[in-house]
Amino acid sequence: MSKIIVNYTLYLGTMANKVALGKARQDNNKTFERLGFPVEDLVCKNYKLPLLPNLQGLWLHVKMLARRGGHNEFYYQYPTSARNGFPIVARLLQLFRNRIVLIVHDVQSLRYHRDPSQDIGIFNSADLIIAHTEPMRQWLIDHGVKTPIVLLHIFDYYSEDDFLPVDDIVARHNEVVFAGNLRKSEFLPALCRHPFSGLTFNLYGLKSDIDFSSYPHIKYYGVFQGDHTGTIHGGWGLVWDGDSITTCSGVLGDYLRYNLPHKLSLYIAAGLPVIVWSQSAVADWVKQNRLGLVVDSLEELPERIAAVTEAEHRDYIAHCREMGSRLRNGEMLKARLND
Repeated sequence: MSKIIVNYTLYLGTMANKVALGKARQDNNKTFERLGFPVEDLVCKNYKLPLLPNLQGLWLHVKMLARRGGHNEFYYQYPTSARNGFPIVARLLQLFRNRIVLIVHDVQSLRYHRDPSQDIGIFNSADLIIAHTEPMRQWLIDHGVKTPIVLLHIFDYYSEDDFLPVDDIVARHNEVVFAGNLRKSEFLPALCRHPFSGLTFNLYGLKSDIDFSSYPHIKYYGVFQGDHTGTIHGGWGLVWDGDSITTCSGVLGDYLRYNLPHKLSLYIAAGLPVIVWSQSAVADWVKQNRLGLVVDSLEELPERIAAVTEAEHRDYIAHCREMGSRLRNGEMLKARLND
């Protein structure tokens, strides 16, 4: 039985499609390629009439079925395009004794508190689901998913750069990195206004309209390329979302209770100890693997970071490097390919 990863997407333009695919999906493709497994790109045109992408998607799958035949495992990166027709596509492939596995990147009904019926229908058309965390698995079960679910725990993260030097991380003990889309990070105004004694926040990513130069504890270093983890510098990597620094609140903050933030993988792949919210789905995993600090509020950071000795900081770094080596080799997904 051959394993095949499928990117079922809408056409946005050659370069736009590559960007829209995202690093997490591209890294999954790389894992399949390194194992010698095929990658299928099924790209639908973005028709104005909603029925047409579903019909084109069905035709693309008929052609893929003609190429690949039966007795395969098709790994779909979810969400997919033309989702209304996906259960029909899945049934077509299963008629030829193919197995359907969904690699979950996002559950938009969970993220945005929408009607989950479409997501649940698609999940129940699959033979296996690779979900993020135990809270996400429980949410899916509570909302009617009957398909078996296994957990990824953390996304893999390939990098062109070596780990950050240990001594450099230790020397930057009081510097906290936050990397991502700064425009969507609603807590940043509060972070800028709060007087963080002795700490500096190093920001990387698409810039918001905040004038960071007005705040001495905020340093903005521009956009970085995801494959180059060596371009971020600090002593810790922050995983936070929502509109507050005292807790992760709002729609995006609440989603941290269930999902795997991709920036967690970025920091660990760089060898950088992490700081995560205590109510997030990854908090227990971070503690169990000694990868960094778990906090209720960002207001705790000056005291919590000051309490970490150099020996403890180096221990966190060592554990991050050990885990980061696995992420850089695609081992999290590889482990799930045997389920």
